[in-house]
Amino acid sequence: MKIKTLISAAVLSTIGFSATQANASIIDSSFESGLTGWTTLMTTSTTNATATDGTFSAFIQAVSGGASNASTLESFAGTTDAALQSIKSGYKNFTNGSAIKQTFTASAGSLISFDVRTLTNEGTPSPWDFTFFVLDGVAFSLGDTNTSTFSSGVAGYSNATAWSNVSKTLLTSGTHTLSFGAVQAGDNSVSTALLVDNIKLSGDVPEPGSLALLGLGLIGLAALRRAKSA
Repeated sequence: MKIKTLISAAVLSTIGFSATQANASIIDSSFESGLTGWTTLMTTSTTNATATDGTFSAFIQAVSGGASNASTLESFAGTTDAALQSIKSGYKNFTNGSAIKQTFTASAGSLISFDVRTLTNEGTPSPWDFTFFVLDGVAFSLGDTNTSTFSSGVAGYSNATAWSNVSKTLLTSGTHTLSFGAVQAGDNSVSTALLVDNIKLSGDVPEPGSLALLGLGLIGLAALRRAKSA
């Protein structure tokens, strides 16, 4: 009886540990619930003007009156002015912006992907506004009014890029933070926006610790079978 109890406890412990180490799904990954689960800064909402998964997409607008000098936005997104300057070399005087973010758990090797689209009322090309995302403190450019290819606009904006898919592999296990933002630079009047949709988290692998516990559970079950047959 004692052996059976210990083995059962080990198996239950293994199951519980595995559950806590599994991916926590991105909440409202297709933005059908009005940014539920997302922390927001300044002018953010959802729109049904265009989407790639369901009816709605996240709508992040850099408009007049946004985060002053972008410092608030940078802090919110978990990045720095120098990091944003590095992904948009030569861009200066970030004036304002908006962003959303969410924290989730996943294992190293997991793949996170999403669809994005940059919108602007700036004349293009012009060396000003841009959109970006930040994953675990590292900033990446998504689009800008100088080099991106624009066509007819959507959602009240005169210019829009096509939807594109972006993916990144997570290098570490544990807690991760994903942020999306849009920034105005050089002026504080002509707005630019970012649409985000269809966020997916896949390819999770178990933690080494959960694998070890699973092994202990299997060893225990084998010992129980041997005890019964003796």
